[in-house]
Amino acid sequence: GGKLASADFCLPVKAVYGHYAKLLDIRTDFVLLPHMLIMNDGDYYSYVCPYGQMFPSLMQSIPGYCQEKILTTLLDLTWTKRENIEEL
Repeated sequence: GGKLASADFCLPVKAVYGHYAKLLDIRTDFVLLPHMLIMNDGDYYSYVCPYGQMFPSLMQSIPGYCQEKILTTLLDLTWTKRENIEEL
């Protein structure tokens, strides 16, 4: 994934590049690549880093990128499961 990235990103971002490129290679019908802003674990909340928040936008720089195959939505783990399902 690091060779595909348009800049020198952190390891998690490079991993997403690599995974997404692999999914393009195996010709999946669709890829769910949500925008995630907040993580929630009980009483603990944290914001996803700005690069993690914009994964769907970053992937546009990969050769073979196809907007029609990318399913993007906003997932917020502070919402109830029902609210996230409705967002999907």
